[in-house]
Amino acid sequence: MAVVAFLVIIGIFLAFCFFVAAPFYRWSQKRQRAAGVRTTEQIRMADAMSDALRANQPPPRPQAAPLSLSQRLSYLDAARQAGQISQDEYDRQRAAIIQSS
Repeated sequence: MAVVAFLVIIGIFLAFCFFVAAPFYRWSQKRQRAAGVRTTEQIRMADAMSDALRANQPPPRPQAAPLSLSQRLSYLDAARQAGQISQDEYDRQRAAIIQSS
């Protein structure tokens, strides 16, 4: 008799799960999707994708140190000697370099 009672209780529980709990669960999931609520799995997937994208980014390039006064003047002199700038431009830029230092 105890086995029959146990089977009846199990049957009632399974019927409740199948006919009441499962439709309610599907309904609540559908409402959450319609409202734009993300599931835990979607959040985990988005986090994993952003981590992978971040890992594939090249490291930032270090910024070059600014040129010294003598280097800037030597480049300016080389440009004048190569004919890339005139003597007047050379004088103006040389004065600007010296003033900025």
